[in-house]
Amino acid sequence: MIEELSASRHIAAERAANRILLIVSEVRLLREGIAKSIEGNSGLLVAGTCEKLTQILAALHEYPGATVLLDAAFPNGLDALKAIRAADSSARVVVFALSETEENIVAWARAETAGYIPRTATLRELVQFIESIDRGDT
Repeated sequence: MIEELSASRHIAAERAANRILLIVSEVRLLREGIAKSIEGNSGLLVAGTCEKLTQILAALHEYPGATVLLDAAFPNGLDALKAIRAADSSARVVVFALSETEENIVAWARAETAGYIPRTATLRELVQFIESIDRGDT
């Protein structure tokens, strides 16, 4: 099940559909830590966190067009990205903690990621990158 952050955020998130963020990682510490860092420090609303592909796909039915923050270490991450894009072509998928090798960058770009955040980014930079990508910047 999607880990909801609160009912009031759920309502607010629906009102600001283009600013919704879903955080995806198998590592609970990462999901929750990133969610806490974003809360109150950005204009983004964290609608929920997911640890499995089925949760992501269910969340996209509830939050179409959401920005999905996907851990680069997610199992079969490229396939997960393709499944996300197939389920909701309007979803923006941002990959985080990416090792910046040419091979990785090209592979994720070919899979139609909206952008990536390098593994060297600070939490503050992560929020800035997400907001920039959410606005449509590259």
